[in-house]
Amino acid sequence: MANLGKPIKPRKQTFTRTNGTSTSVSLEDAFWDALTEIASEEGISRLTLTRRIDRDRVHSNLTSAIRVSVVERFIAKYRSATGADADRQQKAGPGEGGLSRYCRHYFSG
Repeated sequence: MANLGKPIKPRKQTFTRTNGTSTSVSLEDAFWDALTEIASEEGISRLTLTRRIDRDRVHSNLTSAIRVSVVERFIAKYRSATGADADRQQKAGPGEGGLSRYCRHYFSG
């Protein structure tokens, strides 16, 4: 992961979408590092993961969709590792709570 002590300055990268158009994404190093880690865990390239997020996003801009995807992934990993999912469900009741519910509501239109 990125060194959290260094200045936060987004780094821009350009890539070609599967439909042939080009787009640029500016993300902080921590998000680029996280995307690389997630892609490695899934056995795919960071470009393939970025294209999947681009393809699956709903109404949000790509940079936001990437950030939300990374945060949700690490929240899920944390909950899985700590057993926090069971505690969260008991406190929140049925359905999703917290960031996941907010993100699905906000980005679904």
